[in-house]
Amino acid sequence: MNELIKLIEQWSKDKGLDQTDSSKQALKFFEEAGEVSAALARNNEADLKDAIGDTVVTLIILG
Repeated sequence: MNELIKLIEQWSKDKGLDQTDSSKQALKFFEEAGEVSAALARNNEADLKDAIGDTVVTLIILG
């Protein structure tokens, strides 16, 4: 898990996401959390897995 976090952090640096205002990343988190809710409501497992992954990534970058 630590290696995965390091890879995500490096990816965010490569994309310049570490230099943006943290409020933008927080908004992205809320967007992704909404996608989790939508996938649950639609009972769409593939979308749910994708949205959970995206949510975790946003939290790692935000942290």
